[in-house]
Parts: sequence; C-alpha cells; structure tokens
Amino acid sequence: MKKRIIGCILLGLMVCTSSTTVFAGIWEQSGPSYDRYWKYLKDDGSYATNEWLYYNNAWYYFGKYGQMADNRQNWEMPGSKYTYYFYASGKMATGFIRDTESNYFSDVWMFADKDGHCIDGPLIIDGQLYY
Repeated sequence: MKKRIIGCILLGLMVCTSSTTVFAGIWEQSGPSYDRYWKYLKDDGSYATNEWLYYNNAWYYFGKYGQMADNRQNWEMPGSKYTYYFYASGKMATGFIRDTESNYFSDVWMFADKDGHCIDGPLIIDGQLYY
C-alpha cells in the first residue's frame, strides 16, 4: 500500500514538473523587395488581421490583409473616429511625438494619449497649455 501511495505521489510530481512547449507568434516579412512589410503569424496558424497585437510592451496594428501599420502619421483606423501615429518599427506612439518626416511640414510635434489617440487642437497637460 505504501509503495502504491509513493508511486502515485511520484507520478503526480512528474506530471506537475514536466515541461510544456509554449508557442509564440512569428514575425514575417512579405511583399515585393521594393515594398516589404511585416505580418504576424499567430499561434493558431492564422495571420493577425484587422486587430491589435500587444507585443514586448508595445501595441501594433494589422490591417485587412495582415500588413502591419508603420510609418503612418495621423492614420485613421477603419471604423474608428480616432487617428493614430505608428513609428517605422510599427509601434503605436503615445505621449509627445516629434515627426521630422511629415509630408507637409519639416518638423511637427503631436500628442497621442495613453490609448494612442492623436489629439487635434489645444491641449492642457499638468496645467500647461499646448497648441
């Protein structure tokens, strides 16, 4: 009886301490050589499309065909009333953003709130007015 109990305990410990494989998504480059873009292959084998991905403490957005939003100034999300700014890396910007490569101006400052929504017009932060 003692051997059976000890055997069950050992079996339980082996099951509890056995390793399991955790799959992470895969970043892939796609498109022709002159117009490369990033896609994200999820654990279930499908690509991220029309969705947000939180990865390494940053938010990324993937559009209808799985193309990651990047190098986008004041990009309006389909179905959303907000605009967003995405860096070349694809990370969604928050806080003060200095855009030195805008199509319209050579050096522009913008602000995006903690949710990435670009604020248009005057803004008061900690009692300081910004235009």
